[in-house]
Amino acid sequence: MEWGLILTNCRLLSAKLGGSVEEANQLLASYIAARQASGVDYELIDVDDYTYRKRSFLSRTRHVSLQPDSPWGDYLDLLADAVEARTGKRAKGQPLYLFILGSNDIIPMPCVPHPVKEVSDNDIDTDLLWAYPYGHRMVDELQSLNIFHYDQQLMVGRLPVGEDTTWS
Repeated sequence: MEWGLILTNCRLLSAKLGGSVEEANQLLASYIAARQASGVDYELIDVDDYTYRKRSFLSRTRHVSLQPDSPWGDYLDLLADAVEARTGKRAKGQPLYLFILGSNDIIPMPCVPHPVKEVSDNDIDTDLLWAYPYGHRMVDELQSLNIFHYDQQLMVGRLPVGEDTTWS
């Protein structure tokens, strides 16, 4: 069976949809069960309530609650930890998919300087960085265009959540 990760902030998602975190978790559990029936196993990663699998210095556990204004490196390090920890546990290998649930105000989209200076746009909004869960250094790798020398690990999709979105 193929598998992937769902990345969201359950607290912000539920607030935007006008419900509770429990409702968001139930909705996501239903989605995960439906996808399992079609051959894709998803696991939820809540950036608002994440404990790193990799121990930090002196073997201490590290728990974070990322917000949309948290540094980009923190998000990329969290994703790298989630992929690495789950890849080692599963005989099926590395996840293939990353499903981002939420708009920029729930899970931010990186805005990076445009690598080609001759273009009129100064920066680019892109989810490209999510496909490379190698950690915070990928921002610099994208700016230098070296990112294209790395293996893309995840197929990334995002479902934005607008102000008029409902639970149904």
